[in-house]
Amino acid sequence: MSNVVSHGIKIELDKKQYNAIVAAMNNINGRSAEFVISHGSNTAAKKIQKLLSNQVKGVYQAPWAAGVYGRSSITKGNVRNVGAVIHFKSELPDITKFKYHPASTPTIFAKNPPYKLHKLQVRKSPGSKERITIYRMLGPQKKYNVSISQLKGSTRHLQNAFVTQFDSGHIAVGFRNKQGTTRKKYNGRLPITKVLGSSDMIMASNEKTYGAVEQDIEQIVLNEVMAQFNKAMSKVTS
Repeated sequence: MSNVVSHGIKIELDKKQYNAIVAAMNNINGRSAEFVISHGSNTAAKKIQKLLSNQVKGVYQAPWAAGVYGRSSITKGNVRNVGAVIHFKSELPDITKFKYHPASTPTIFAKNPPYKLHKLQVRKSPGSKERITIYRMLGPQKKYNVSISQLKGSTRHLQNAFVTQFDSGHIAVGFRNKQGTTRKKYNGRLPITKVLGSSDMIMASNEKTYGAVEQDIEQIVLNEVMAQFNKAMSKVTS
């Protein structure tokens, strides 16, 4: 069987299966039951790591979902700590790691009055990192709807969101916080709340991925442990 825990997905036998193997090997010299179970769990973990990663690729949008396998790792079990653990990263990535539209939302101001004096930070010249401050009498800034998609076939539309690129080149989808936000902490600038996506752990452990193959996972674990058990028993009888 397997269990979703805070630090990953634990690969192990249920208590009844575990006790059955321990009882069967109780009077056999050589390999311990803990060794057999851990070795089988370690082999199963590798197969389950690929299975869940492929599930994520099939359910979630590229390019981020395609890299789940490469970002995951396995802690192998041993006789003292029986059972393996598959670790999936729990950090939340920007939504731009998945799929979003449009690619950018340029600053465009409405032509309708009332006009207000706007303080703008613009590049000194095209391609330059140096910025200068200019003032313009402009109408209210237009609002944008940004579409985001994590799950394949499912799209959300965010009203009044925008796509911005920082000087570092980092691109994010965000909202400008409301006027009620304390300005003093941010040197007079209103902070941006970024839209984040799902972590690898969330993607690998939800009902559309883990839930869809949970029975397959249990069978993989049982098959691999029994293969190690049969191998140990064959050495005793030979």
